[in-house]
Amino acid sequence: MLLKFGLENYKIFKDRVTLSMEATSDKSHEEGLIYTDVVRSGVLRTAVIYGANASGKTKFLEAIDLMRNFVIDSASHLPGVALNYSPFLFQKGAAHEPTSFEMELITEDIRYLYGFSYNQKSITEEHLFSFPQGKKKIIFERKDNEYRFPTDKRSQTANSKKVRENVLYLSVAAQFNHPESLKVYKWFLEKLHPIVQTSADYLGQTIIIANNDKRFKKLISKALRIADFGITNVYDRNNREGTPIGNNNMNSYVPVFQDIWVEHTVNGIKKELPLNSESAGTRRFLNVIGPAINSLIGGYTLVVDELDLSFHTDICEWLVKLFNDPTENKKGAQLIFNTHDVELMGQETMRRDQIWFTIKDWNTYNAKLARLSDYRGVRKDLNIRKAYLNGSFGAKPFIEPERLMESE
Repeated sequence: MLLKFGLENYKIFKDRVTLSMEATSDKSHEEGLIYTDVVRSGVLRTAVIYGANASGKTKFLEAIDLMRNFVIDSASHLPGVALNYSPFLFQKGAAHEPTSFEMELITEDIRYLYGFSYNQKSITEEHLFSFPQGKKKIIFERKDNEYRFPTDKRSQTANSKKVRENVLYLSVAAQFNHPESLKVYKWFLEKLHPIVQTSADYLGQTIIIANNDKRFKKLISKALRIADFGITNVYDRNNREGTPIGNNNMNSYVPVFQDIWVEHTVNGIKKELPLNSESAGTRRFLNVIGPAINSLIGGYTLVVDELDLSFHTDICEWLVKLFNDPTENKKGAQLIFNTHDVELMGQETMRRDQIWFTIKDWNTYNAKLARLSDYRGVRKDLNIRKAYLNGSFGAKPFIEPERLMESE
């Protein structure tokens, strides 16, 4: 599970910002926390980010997806290939400083801290620490092309000689089965599922898994019925039986062209329609519900940009409650998302430490990330929705009181 994600000097985030999934001392909705020996105070199942348009909500989640892509694809970077480098541009000097990403996570009951910094040409810093029994253990540290290996020196030194300047050591070490590097690599590959603007369309994978996993298919059909879409089946006309690809990993690549149709049944009459005839909300739901169910089954971390996109607010609320409810979410899956849907903001649904805001300084263009629980004076009976819409948390756009169509 994910504990923290931090970044620095990425797009509109000049200074370091960190989202934490570790619970605070807030006593509300404690039944919804994930309890583990690694984090005895509890881990949050969901977190939501609010903010004005262009304040950094999507860019923050994009960074999670980008970090994942770096870890998974880095070993295949050819010599001299430029890295995906997008630093803060609105302060002199920042455009030439490294971008940094850092992830704190739990896998196989051990806490790991992994991060790296980079510019357009190379990885400038990289580190991996573990915390068995709560004590810090350095697995490796890297500064440019200089490495420190307190343990496994022989094998890790051999691995480091295969690492180019634009490649992550972790990715190469995992390929050569270095145990702890491989554990962290596999967490990024298998347990972290982002659905952001740069991510793949997951509907194809959903259909393939459903056609080869009866339980998964049953849950998809049940979700469509519960959410009242009137759809009784979804399938690929080119391959109704589906083609299994490895395990049920939502990030598996679908190599065949798919012709996706949906089936409606009304008064005993079945009608098949192409997916593109369905509403944007239906298509969006079908793209999200597969990864959501897959995450609930496997205990994965799902990251969704604009959960409310084309959805009715009741469907958004239902999806969030699936993850918050320990009787529905028995494997400790997590959902991190952004939205403009203020109906999800009430303290009757969310804890104060689950609600975050992106706040952009329009004078400097630098954005920061703030947690509702860090604001003073936020009473348990405060109407969070009203306070947010009134601008109390600084995450509201300022609309100029100026006429648009008035003549010059």
